[in-house]
Amino acid sequence: METGQHSSQSGSLPVLPPVMERVQHLTRAAARRASNIEVNPQTKQNLQGLVINFVLILICLLFIYILVLLL
Repeated sequence: METGQHSSQSGSLPVLPPVMERVQHLTRAAARRASNIEVNPQTKQNLQGLVINFVLILICLLFIYILVLLL
């Protein structure tokens, strides 16, 4: 079986090349570290405000785009 091809056995995971295995390991390790980060409540509140503003701006831009298409 060549590297990167799926195994013919049912229910088994595909065999990943060594580089992909390393990337997957690093990604999982980074996710574990990120989930343990303590965030200042004020910082968390500021970030939530930024996300809400960003989403509202996107909704407004979409609304404007739809209006322009209808005119």
